[in-house]
Amino acid sequence: MVFGGAGKRLVTQAHKTLSRMPPFLFSLDYDGAGRNASSFWKTAYCHNIFLYPTPEGKSPGGALQKGVDLRRWVIEGIEGSRRKS
Repeated sequence: MVFGGAGKRLVTQAHKTLSRMPPFLFSLDYDGAGRNASSFWKTAYCHNIFLYPTPEGKSPGGALQKGVDLRRWVIEGIEGSRRKS
């Protein structure tokens, strides 16, 4: 899912969907807006969210441009989230 901005709040249906989902990785942009929004996301979905910043760059797109293997990054995130559950 793409939400289009860290500071945007979810419409009711999206909130209901995320609340019922199994644990999921969530990558906010690594900037001021992303850092400010992280507390909202951690509070709203504390039972099933794993905030997962990119290893390089501001966003997954930026990480890809820097040569990060996004598939590997996602797999490592899934494996790490399972260990924390």
